[in-house]
Amino acid sequence: MELCSAKENFRRYLKRRGYSKHTIASYLLDISLFFRESEKPINSVTKGDIDVFMDRCQVMDKKATTINRALISIKMFYQYLIHIEDQKLTNPVCSHHRVKVPKRLPKVLKEQEIEMLQSLLKSVRNKALFNLMLRCGLR
Repeated sequence: MELCSAKENFRRYLKRRGYSKHTIASYLLDISLFFRESEKPINSVTKGDIDVFMDRCQVMDKKATTINRALISIKMFYQYLIHIEDQKLTNPVCSHHRVKVPKRLPKVLKEQEIEMLQSLLKSVRNKALFNLMLRCGLR
């Protein structure tokens, strides 16, 4: 199957499944970038090609979430080809093809913001719950 027709069929499939136009555009862009860089036909892509793609993305300082989205796009594209188009392919994206996303540290409230929030609370119970949550780091 030719890449252009496969991408167009995949776009229609995503639209039928209710994906937003921005998600569809991002997925198709990720697929286009991957195949432009790998310069291989759909049926010749290997797990090693995915590793090389991940390395290139990291060298280009792409964020982990962007790389993971690209990997999901490629994985979904191959799943579509295998299960919907009945192509005899193997999905080159494995479960170990993920980049760890760093956890963000919580933002600390300023003393003035805490006092303002406490002044809004009327009952002793709510003030006690607020102080408990604040001082123990609860959400």
